[in-house]
Amino acid sequence: MAVPGILVHEWIARDGGSEKVLDEFVRTFPEADVLCLWDDADRYPGRTVHESGLARTPLRRSKALALSAMPYVWRRRPGSYDFALVSSHCFAHHVTFRGAPSGFEKFVYVHTPARYLWNPELDDRGASLAVRCAAPPLRALDRRRAREGAHFAANSDFVRRRIERAWDVEARVIFPPVETA
Repeated sequence: MAVPGILVHEWIARDGGSEKVLDEFVRTFPEADVLCLWDDADRYPGRTVHESGLARTPLRRSKALALSAMPYVWRRRPGSYDFALVSSHCFAHHVTFRGAPSGFEKFVYVHTPARYLWNPELDDRGASLAVRCAAPPLRALDRRRAREGAHFAANSDFVRRRIERAWDVEARVIFPPVETA
């Protein structure tokens, strides 16, 4: 039997705009499971947050070193859900589930395609040798996975255009459900 849904987020930090959006998702869907690469904040006491296998490795402490593993960790996750609501700023939109029922839908709320891959001039992490070497194949994989079938929403028109350039998919603009001033 399918669980109503799952909320997916890259990694959960103490502070951050994407975490505030996830907080709203958690409030809106109290029955949904939560899945992330790792949880460094314990933002949801009393609620089970499922972490990936990366959470139990030293890669947890270095996003740059973990970067090349992230797309693969999101694939074929266990669980049978009616829907996934994904909060993505790196590779969470790659998530798939083994045993997803017929009619399963994936909704992706995009904060940005990974800046250090797509716009390294905007993010110092894109300057590291490891990221520069990994970027070309990761961009190709990222574009391919974005085209696998999901409903995309961008948090602004600027991000919508970035999604179109990076992934060649259309996104609807839905402003974040949080105070942005």
